[in-house]
Amino acid sequence: MTRLPLWRSFRVRMVLLASAMSALLLVGFGFYAIAIVSRISLDRMDVDLLDTARRHLMAPGGPRYWDEVEKELAAVYGPDRVTIHVTRVGKEVVLKSANWPQGIDVSRFPDPADSPRPPRDDSLFEGPGPRGVRPPLRPPDAYEYFSFNNNGPRFRFCVACNPHTTLAIGVDEARFR
Repeated sequence: MTRLPLWRSFRVRMVLLASAMSALLLVGFGFYAIAIVSRISLDRMDVDLLDTARRHLMAPGGPRYWDEVEKELAAVYGPDRVTIHVTRVGKEVVLKSANWPQGIDVSRFPDPADSPRPPRDDSLFEGPGPRGVRPPLRPPDAYEYFSFNNNGPRFRFCVACNPHTTLAIGVDEARFR
């Protein structure tokens, strides 16, 4: 009786087939897990950016306020890892970070003038109301997220607006990975 080469035996073929299928399933599960973790990381980044934008849009502030916001965000995320752009009604630029990426079309950001709610009277926020009660603060009317890469760090942006202000905050995605 002649012996078949080892690789031609049924037992070896079954072991190789089972090993190949197991390896394929393991690699497929690995890619799926990486995709899920990346999506969760991006969602966490979006929630963090929206919370930051909401907190600052609900507080009244002039140009000095936004300078302080930029310093605060630079202290939290790092000086070159965050960028901010603030506009008022009519696309009046209040603040634009020095490291704002070139190529972002800010004209497509929502305009506070298009807000469905009427603007509030900021003079009410100068001090306490008649009985020491401030009017309720208002959350952003609209927000959107997008990522941007222009041959540099990849930024994740949250653009939010209320009836007075549009705020765009961008954070380097590497910080969240």
